[in-house]
Amino acid sequence: MNTRWWPTRQQWQRAFKPGVGRHFVLAVLAFSSLLTLASTGFTLFLEYRREVELLQRQLQQLEHSFKDSLALSLWNLDRPTAERQLAGIAQFPDMALARVVTPGGQTFAESARVMGGQKLELRAELHHQAGDRQALVGELLLQADQGPIVDRMSVRMWTVFWTQGVQTFLVSAFLLLIFQHLVGRHLNRLVRWTAQVGAGDWSTPLQLERKAHNGSDEFDVLQRAFQAMQKHLGASRARLEASERRANTIVEQLVDGVIQIDIAGKMQRVNEAACRIFGYSAEEMVGHNVRMLMDEPHHSTHDGHLQAYANGGPPRIIGIGRQVEGLRKNREKFPMDLTVTAIELDDQQVYIGLVRDLSERLATEQQLWRQTNLDLLTGLPNRARLLDQLEKERERSQHTSLRLALLIVDIDRFKLVNDSLGHAAGDAVLRITAERLQASIRPGDILARLSGDEFAIVLSDLVNLKRVEQVATAINQALMLPFDLSGQVAQLSASIGIAVFPIDTASEVGALLRCADQAMCAARALGGNRYQFFRPAMQQAAQARLAMVNDLAAALAQRQFHLHYQPIVDLQSGQVLKAEALVRWAHHEKGLVSPAQFIPVAEEIGLIHALGDWIFCEAVGHLQLLRKKRSAFQISINTSPVQYSGDTPLMQQWLAYLEMLGLPGDSLTIEITEGLLMAEHEAAQAQLLRFRAAGLQVSIDDFGTGYSSLSYLKKFDIDYLKIDQSFVRNLARGNSDHALCEAIIVMAHRLGLRVVAEGIETQAQFELLREARCDFGQGYHIARPMPLDALIAWLEARESGGERV
Repeated sequence: MNTRWWPTRQQWQRAFKPGVGRHFVLAVLAFSSLLTLASTGFTLFLEYRREVELLQRQLQQLEHSFKDSLALSLWNLDRPTAERQLAGIAQFPDMALARVVTPGGQTFAESARVMGGQKLELRAELHHQAGDRQALVGELLLQADQGPIVDRMSVRMWTVFWTQGVQTFLVSAFLLLIFQHLVGRHLNRLVRWTAQVGAGDWSTPLQLERKAHNGSDEFDVLQRAFQAMQKHLGASRARLEASERRANTIVEQLVDGVIQIDIAGKMQRVNEAACRIFGYSAEEMVGHNVRMLMDEPHHSTHDGHLQAYANGGPPRIIGIGRQVEGLRKNREKFPMDLTVTAIELDDQQVYIGLVRDLSERLATEQQLWRQTNLDLLTGLPNRARLLDQLEKERERSQHTSLRLALLIVDIDRFKLVNDSLGHAAGDAVLRITAERLQASIRPGDILARLSGDEFAIVLSDLVNLKRVEQVATAINQALMLPFDLSGQVAQLSASIGIAVFPIDTASEVGALLRCADQAMCAARALGGNRYQFFRPAMQQAAQARLAMVNDLAAALAQRQFHLHYQPIVDLQSGQVLKAEALVRWAHHEKGLVSPAQFIPVAEEIGLIHALGDWIFCEAVGHLQLLRKKRSAFQISINTSPVQYSGDTPLMQQWLAYLEMLGLPGDSLTIEITEGLLMAEHEAAQAQLLRFRAAGLQVSIDDFGTGYSSLSYLKKFDIDYLKIDQSFVRNLARGNSDHALCEAIIVMAHRLGLRVVAEGIETQAQFELLREARCDFGQGYHIARPMPLDALIAWLEARESGGERV
C-alpha cells in the first residue's frame, strides 16, 4: 500500500506542464501581494495624513503661545529668556528645532535636538507693539521631525501587512509547499549561501539539502559550478581586500586631505583629513561638485577648466602645486596648498586633489613676524624692524643725494608716571604717545618704538632741515597736551635728539642711532621739552662718559677709591668733634676725579649701592680708631637717594655692622637730600625711621636749594640742617645771603635742630655765622679734606697748640 501523501515528481509533472506550477504560484503571490500593498498603503496614507495634521496643529499652537513673549525678548535683547523659552518649545514631542532670527538674518537664540528624517517647518514673523505701530523684530522658525511618524507608520504597515498576509498564505500555502519542496528550498539555500558570501563568509561551501540519488540533474551541476566559483572568487577577494586595506590605511592616515573627483567635478571619495579641513562629513561631500569647497572666482570657472583639460587643453592646474583659498562649511575662507593629479581609474579619467591647510602655519609665521618686527604694546615697528627700514632709507638716500633725519623721542618724567600711577597707566601713556607721534608725521615717514619710553622717527627725502624742525616742534606741542589716564591727568613733554645723514655720519645706521641718542641725552640734560641736533662735542662727551663707566666698574675692585675727611668745627667753642667723610677716586691715569663727575654716573649704572656700602664700612672702621682717641667723635656720611630705592637696600646691613664694631648709633650722621623726604617713597622713609630708631643722627645736606616741608622735618626728627655753600660763598654783612642764613638758623633752632654751614672760606664769613649763632661750620678756611692719617695729625696739632679758628 502506498502511504506517501506528497506527490512524486513524476505525478507532479504529469499534473502540470513544465513551469506552470511556478508561474501559478508567482501569479497568486503577486496578486495577493498587490492587493495587500494597495489596501495597506491606502490605510497608512490616511493615518499618516492625520498624524501630520496633528503635528502641524502643534506647531501652530506653539507659535500662538510663544510668539508674543519671544518678540518681547527679542525687542529687549533678552537672549537668556528667549533661550529658555526655545528650550521649553524643544521639549515638546517631535520638535527638532526652535530658532529666533533677527530681521538681518542673524540667529538670536536657538534650541535644537539631533533628529533624523524629514522636517516639518513653520515660520512666523515676530512683531512688537511699539507705541501706535507694530515693529517687525524678527522671525520664529519651528521645525518638527516627521521621523517618529514614519516609524509609527512603519510599525503599522507591517502589522497590517502580516494581518492581510495570513489570508494570502491560506490561499497559496498548498502551492507554496509543493513548490518549496521541489525547487524553493534549494533556491533558498542558494540565496542564503550567496548572502553569506556577499557578507564576507567565504569559508562555508555550497551544499544543497538533497537525498542521495543516481545521476546528475541541474541542481548538481549548479552546486559544482558555484563551489568552483566560490574557491576562485574567495582567493581573488582576499587579495583585493588586503590591497584595499593597505591603500585605505595609507589614505586615511594622511595629514593632508585627499579628494577624488570625476570628469564632471563631482567628488567620489574623500579621506578624514579632507573632512576635517573643510568641516563637512563624507556624506555631505561625496556626490557633490568640488566647487562647493571654493569661493569666487574659482567657484564659477572650475568646471570649465576641467572640461578644457579633458578636451585636450593646456594643464592650467593639473600637476601644479599652488597656494589657493579654500572655503569651509561655515563659509570661512582659509589658505591651502593644492596639488591636482589626473589618473586613469577603471577606464575613466579621475582627478586626485591633495590639500594641505596652511592656516596654522601662516598664522604662526605671521605671529612670529609680528613678535620679531613689531612692538606688541603699540603695534609699531620695533628696534630690529627699524634698523632694517633705516638701512634701506640710508641706501636710498645715497642714491638720491637727499638727506635723511633720525629723531629719537624720549618722554620726560615717564618713570614718575609709571611709579606713581602704575604700569597700566605707563602703558596707556606709551599708546597715546604713539598715536600723537603718528599724527605728527607724514604717511610715508617711519615711526618705531625703540624700547621703554623711547621712540624713533625717520624722515627721508629732505632737501633742507626746515621740515625736521617743524616735525620736532609739532611733537613737542603734541606731547605737552594733558594725558587722560582713566581719571588721572599727567602733564608730560619730550626730549628729542636729531641726527642727519650724511651730515652727522656716513657710516652704518648704528652710528646714526648713537648720534641721535646722544643728542636726545643732551636735550634731556637741558631740562627736556626741547629738541637738540647732534654736535660732535656730544660724541666726545659720550665717549668720555663710556670710558668713565668702564673705569668705574673696575675702580672699586682695584681699590682706587679713598676717603678724605673735612673737619667740622663747633663755631661757639672751637672744638672739632665731627668730620664729613668724602670719597675720592684716584684714577690710575687721570689722577683724582671729582665726585661731581663720577657720583652721577655711579648712580645711573647702579654702582652707587656697592660704593655706598664701601664708604660706610671704611668710614665706620676709621671712626672706631678715632673714637679710641676721642670718645665723642662723630663722622657724617653722604648718601644718595638711589641708595634708598629697591626692595632690599644694602643699607639695612649697616646697623648690624655698627653693632658688631660696638659703636653707638649717635656716632654717625647720615646726610640726605631734601628731595628724599619729599619723594614719599615707602622704602626710603622706612629706612630713615630705622636709622632714627637705632640712634643715628640725620642731616639734610644742601638745605635751601630744594623744596622742604616743615612737617617732614618733624616727622623724621631731623638733627641737622646744612646751609648750602652757595649761600655762604657770598656771605657779607647785611646782604641777602646774610639775612637768609640768619633766617635758616633761627627757624632751625626754633624747631630744635642744629645748623652746619659749609663752604666757609674767610674769617669774615666765620665771624658772621658765629654771631648768627650757627652751631657748626666747615670749609677751606677751617681745613681742607684730608686722609685719615692727616686728620689725626691735624687734630693732635690743634690739641697740643690749643688752637681755635
